[in-house]
Amino acid sequence: MEKEEKKFFQTFGKLSLSHKLSLLPIKNMETKKKLISEVVNKNLSVRQLEDLKAELKIPSERKVSLLGLLNDPEKLTSDDEMNKAFDF
Repeated sequence: MEKEEKKFFQTFGKLSLSHKLSLLPIKNMETKKKLISEVVNKNLSVRQLEDLKAELKIPSERKVSLLGLLNDPEKLTSDDEMNKAFDF
């Protein structure tokens, strides 16, 4: 593995689960890498990350909230619901 890729994985590993969930819907890897670096370098909160995504006009593409899934366990275990939620 290249040195740069190892550094990226280490940086990604420093993120909280909430940060990772916020970044999950972003499909463009270069954009995702830049946002991950910003979060780690500037110690951004999830709210600040969401604000940064809004500034960059990156929509929050999640179709289902995590809380919504937890409140409805049938959706949480449904492959169809998960596919719709995360475009698998």
